[in-house]
Amino acid sequence: MSTDGEEKAADSTKQATSDAEPPAKPAAVRTEVAESRSTPTPPAKKVTKKRKPTPTTPRQMLKRTLAAVVVTLLVLEVGVRIMFHVHENGVHERLAQGYPPHTYLRDFAMNADYRFISLYTINPARANNEEYQFDKFGFRMDSNRLAFGEPTKWKLIWMYGGSTAQGLGVRSEETIAATLNKLLARDGSNYRVINMGQGGFTSTQELLLFTEVLQSGFKPDMVVCYDGINEQPFQGDFLTNGAPEWEKHSSKAGIILDVQGAESVHSLLPLTLTRLTKIDDFMTSIQNRLHPPNATAPAADNWEVVVRRHLVSLNMIKAEADHLSVPSFFFFQPVMEYESHYKLRTYSAEEQKNQVPVMNRGEHERHEALLAPAAADLKASLGAEFFDIYDTFRAHDSENLYADPRHPNGVGNAIVAERIYRELKAATSAR
Repeated sequence: MSTDGEEKAADSTKQATSDAEPPAKPAAVRTEVAESRSTPTPPAKKVTKKRKPTPTTPRQMLKRTLAAVVVTLLVLEVGVRIMFHVHENGVHERLAQGYPPHTYLRDFAMNADYRFISLYTINPARANNEEYQFDKFGFRMDSNRLAFGEPTKWKLIWMYGGSTAQGLGVRSEETIAATLNKLLARDGSNYRVINMGQGGFTSTQELLLFTEVLQSGFKPDMVVCYDGINEQPFQGDFLTNGAPEWEKHSSKAGIILDVQGAESVHSLLPLTLTRLTKIDDFMTSIQNRLHPPNATAPAADNWEVVVRRHLVSLNMIKAEADHLSVPSFFFFQPVMEYESHYKLRTYSAEEQKNQVPVMNRGEHERHEALLAPAAADLKASLGAEFFDIYDTFRAHDSENLYADPRHPNGVGNAIVAERIYRELKAATSAR
């Protein structure tokens, strides 16, 4: 049996053995350990979670779709233009072979300039609303809804003029024609007025429209022309600057060129298709920038031409009416006078900003001084059928007579209508 001392000695010997260095490893193992210590351990790879793609919103989808459509249309437009250009040139080359040299119409039209006299009426499909009501021919109606060309029991007065006759800026019941119809109804007359006024018309356009309507087989029972203010020098007047003013590189000239150049259905169809897009307008604007049209001289103050134009136009209207045994009457409209004489409605800053530039007071007085004396010549030429009502507003200087710097309001139109009605009543009763 061992004693307690021997057991303690054995325990101390085990402790000393465990604290001593471990036994030496074989050489191969030592080499592997050394190599593993000398080679750096690569950093651990970070595991990243893949983000889910952001879903496309309807707005983004719409933008992408529109962009794709626009690009596709542009490519198609360019391709179609190239194809039509080649095709059209081929058509014209074949057609030109049937003409003597240098006489082919398209070649002539490509180098021609034009002078235009605009004739137009209002498109009711775009203009009609609660107050502006036009019949299918583009003539403004009042509450009677008396449409041009429709069967009626009334004798008809065709009234011509510019925007003041048409009644721009006033309600349908405040036009001169509407007020005349009220006065005619009040007195039990069997006459009614058709308002054929068109904004911007001069006596030249009144004559053209009157002639066109007569050529269409219509006939009035009376003709009234209310004009004068629009009779001013303007670009395009024959001999305004000693020679006619010519137009090229314009939309109107382009239309003439297109019509003259479309001698066959084969060329007309491509021409029509290429006119359907706004890209045509864009390309025209680029062309005008690269090759600016020749600047035309401003209209000269040739009032002699203006007065003669007015005189000849009204006499030709009278001659056509006389040929049909239709009475005709002509009214030299009141001048647009205000500021020192008449009150002008006060406009807000925004309204003034949007106002179309108009004649200032000095130009009014100049217009009056230059054109008003022509009334004497008109009276001498037209006789009892001409009425100078140029000064109609001068007895009403305490009232606001204008809807804007160009057009009388309902009050002004009523004053004019009453004056016209008195003169017509006296003239027709004397017959």
